[in-house]
Amino acid sequence: MAPTLLFLLLLLAPPNFCGQFLSRFINIALLIPKDDFYLSSYNKVVPGIDSAIATVVNRTLLHRLSLVFRFSNTRCSNIYAPVGAIESYKEGFADVFFGPSCDYALAPVARFMKFWDMPLMTGGGLVHNFSKNKTNLSAEFYGTIRTGLTFRGISKAAISVLNKFNWKKLLFLYEPDGHSQVTGPSTCRLFGNTFIDAIRTFAKLVDWRAFDFTLTNLPYNEMLEKEIGYDYASSPKTEAKI
Repeated sequence: MAPTLLFLLLLLAPPNFCGQFLSRFINIALLIPKDDFYLSSYNKVVPGIDSAIATVVNRTLLHRLSLVFRFSNTRCSNIYAPVGAIESYKEGFADVFFGPSCDYALAPVARFMKFWDMPLMTGGGLVHNFSKNKTNLSAEFYGTIRTGLTFRGISKAAISVLNKFNWKKLLFLYEPDGHSQVTGPSTCRLFGNTFIDAIRTFAKLVDWRAFDFTLTNLPYNEMLEKEIGYDYASSPKTEAKI
């Protein structure tokens, strides 16, 4: 994270005509959830930010700058996140936004950036729309800088394994609200939609289907036996031969 943060802070520090950095504050609006249930909670993220800032400050490139953070609890919500962003902007306390990290919270805030002419850096933005080109002012999420993976990238990696071994059949089992600590509500639904779209685009499958296992009341072992059976797994005779 340190190289990305250094580059962003240098962009935010305008040089004067002598080429020296003006003495000023950089106000960073930190929009993340407080609840430690989330991977991007305040207590989990701030130590990493402190480490990154210490690294770039020790290089003495930012010795005339003071970094000031203002934390807003997004609650991983598409309601509270934009409220926190607007309050930081109205009060003049935002040269750059860090977060939100949850995708539903990120989307409305990221759409403000082109109108506020500010950058936003996030470890979220996992759905495909955030991976599109954002350098054009007409882009939906212009000014948004992503630092991590995307669901589409993960999906393509998984499908490359399927294609590599010439596997033709796939049963995709998922729980729509599973792993919500990663990027908020419906994390697995968002990944599932992306994965299914990638299957249709890149996979060489001849037989596949998706199954939401919250739609059944069966215990896991019975559900797997019913849904997978021998249709998506080898028979005992085949296993014996292997």
